Amino acid sequence: MTDPTLDRKNCKCKYCGNSHKKQTEISQDLGLNRASSAPSGAGKPDSQEGKPKIRAKPRANFTGTPSGGPALPERVSDLRLGRLYRDAELVWCALAPPIQGAHPHERIHFWPSIISDSSIHTNVTNGNANAAWRVEQKRYYSIALFGWNGTLQDVPEDSLLPYQAWGPSQDLIDRLRIAGDPAIIQNKALYPNTLPVTLGSASTNDQLGFKDASTPFALSLQMAAHLLQFWTPTDEYVFDGLVPRAPQAGSAATGEITYAELKEIRYEGLWWGAERIWTDELIRLVPSRDQVKFNYALPPTPGSNTRAVFMQVNGFIAVLSERGREGRVGGVLYDLVDEVSQDPSITTNHPEPSTPQIAGNPIPSNSPLVNVQAPPLEALSPLPPLPPPAHPPNLPPYDLPPSPPGCKFRRITPQGYEVILDLSMIAGRYYTGLFDNPLIQNIVKGLNPDEREVLHIRALCGTVPGVLNSMECTQWKETRKGMIAYADKQAKNDLINNWRPIPKGDEQMDIMNEVL
Repeated sequence: MTDPTLDRKNCKCKYCGNSHKKQTEISQDLGLNRASSAPSGAGKPDSQEGKPKIRAKPRANFTGTPSGGPALPERVSDLRLGRLYRDAELVWCALAPPIQGAHPHERIHFWPSIISDSSIHTNVTNGNANAAWRVEQKRYYSIALFGWNGTLQDVPEDSLLPYQAWGPSQDLIDRLRIAGDPAIIQNKALYPNTLPVTLGSASTNDQLGFKDASTPFALSLQMAAHLLQFWTPTDEYVFDGLVPRAPQAGSAATGEITYAELKEIRYEGLWWGAERIWTDELIRLVPSRDQVKFNYALPPTPGSNTRAVFMQVNGFIAVLSERGREGRVGGVLYDLVDEVSQDPSITTNHPEPSTPQIAGNPIPSNSPLVNVQAPPLEALSPLPPLPPPAHPPNLPPYDLPPSPPGCKFRRITPQGYEVILDLSMIAGRYYTGLFDNPLIQNIVKGLNPDEREVLHIRALCGTVPGVLNSMECTQWKETRKGMIAYADKQAKNDLINNWRPIPKGDEQMDIMNEVL
């Protein structure tokens, strides 16, 4: 990447060169390593020599990333490349064909899975005299199925669904209670050897019956239920910005505004139940548009009133309170208006970069859901220009994703405002184009858009409020690996301790009482 001729012979990495050092040591020698976290009060390093430079639009009064270094590569990759699913996220993996038992309800369509990795496959079709070369690219994933010891490779993206997009029916759960065997959980030697296969594979599931799959599937559902409860912020950095001071006596008449420095620890990412959320990403909030009562926000339009509210995230904040460890999210709010609207505040997919600055009284980061007390929008006067930042930020700005068909995003907080909310106001990620997935089309085929089976999918697409499909994460765990390990251990204990025989008529039912 540093050689002007792009000759791989000149590359110094362990893969192209002959070095016997670890890649992390080579990166450190070249000044390319990234600090995993910054201690409180950390600022810009003494020297930036040898550091890769990322060109970006300045974001007013934001002056810090982790140790002043480049933005987290994983975040940059996920947002710029538009990865629909991210490493260690919980998803549903479609099975082809579904696992089918003797009973009509003994049918397993999807399996809870964790994303391990992803790659782009390129297919080039040879052109002829009348047609140009055709290049097609498609993303594939490696996934680990919950409840199994194995990884599936090259799973196409359209064979996966967000975990909030589907759920097993009560009829299926009832059949799992009958067919399952808790002894399998205690003795791995009893596990069936056959893994379910995914869409796009030439294999079949004929060798794996519903009875064999029922206990591993029940375990996978219980693991997922525990994982959905966890949250933790990731990738710490020092936020260094300015906020207007509260007006002093006599200053209101002169219009004089002074600024105070705000320096605090923030985070680039957040594990939120099944999903990983990044700074700069547009996310769904729980309230509907007509519930947003901030007195400086633009009023709702007839088209936006019952739709979702979104936030483009500026940063995540973890605080300790008398209730324990809590989290906050700061950012700029958007709503959805009709595409034909002539409102000048409607944004395109290239918004002005949001400014993590708070107008009016500063908002304490450790406060609960904040109803900002600020003048109405029409009463605001332009803020004076801010002093230049201490050093240019190196977080690149990101465009908003495509809006749902027939709608446009509208920024409802003015420039110079940041809203800080409790993390419980986060519904989850926004999935643009989800209805294009053939799996979703099969689920909603023949259904009215207002039916319950469709509303939770529409919520993921932002056309109905996030409260109709949101994760309620209440437990903190330090790492994603720790979350998964705990979910595995606790799910096994749940099933072993609660699976007991209950007589029913002429048959004996093995039932997982009040677990699934």
